[in-house]
Amino acid sequence: MDPGTTLVIEGVGAARAELRQWAAAAVWVQSDARSAREGGLARDVAEGRTADEAAAFWEEWMAQEIPFLERERPWLHADVVVKGAADSFAPAGSRWVWRGPLGSATG
Repeated sequence: MDPGTTLVIEGVGAARAELRQWAAAAVWVQSDARSAREGGLARDVAEGRTADEAAAFWEEWMAQEIPFLERERPWLHADVVVKGAADSFAPAGSRWVWRGPLGSATG
C-alpha cells in the first residue's frame, strides 16, 4: 500500500485491543439488540440463507459477540459514537453521539 493511502477496516472487532495501535480512528455505531437482530437476519436472508439458518447463525454469532463486547467495550475507545437506531442509547463513557448520518449532533 502506498504511503498516505487510507484503508478502512469494518467490523465490530476492528477496534479490539490488539489492533488499536494501528487505527487512526474508530467509529462505533450503537444500536439496540432488537434492531441489530432484525437487520442481521434480513441481511442474511437477502444473501441466501433461509430464515431458520439466519436465526441459527445469529445465535451462534451472539454467543461469541456478547463476551467479546463485555471484554473489549469498543465504544469506550471510539473516536465517534454514531446513534444507529432511534431508541439506541449513548454508551457510558462515549465521547460524542450523533444521530446518523453524521451531521446532526444529539449529545
